Amino acid sequence: MIRKIQSVTKCFLVAICFLSLTINAEKVDLKSSDVFERMKLLQGDWKKEGDTAGNFHIKFSQTAADSVLVENWLYKRKSHSLTIYHIDNSNLLATHYCPQGNQPRLQLTSSVESRPIEFSFKDAGV
Repeated sequence: MIRKIQSVTKCFLVAICFLSLTINAEKVDLKSSDVFERMKLLQGDWKKEGDTAGNFHIKFSQTAADSVLVENWLYKRKSHSLTIYHIDNSNLLATHYCPQGNQPRLQLTSSVESRPIEFSFKDAGV
């Protein structure tokens, strides 16, 4: 009987610890607006790692009273593709304009502070 109570107690303690970790993990989730504000810190010109010729650059800039973040991919000084980030209601959206002529839209799906942000496919325009 004592062993049974000890086993139940250990299971209960493990469950409490797991619940505590889950609650703490949820507390570090960032709102879309917080993620967007952090992304704005990317503003400036970036070089592609490993591009020794310097042909590929990415430029981040803000527009529309800082409500939009523009990610412009440049290849040999010409615009190659463009991604526009903005808040729509409480969602962070990204619309990517690529040379193939389609416009996939993405929505922020993961924003845990200690991990990379993740977007998932929302829909596409043509």
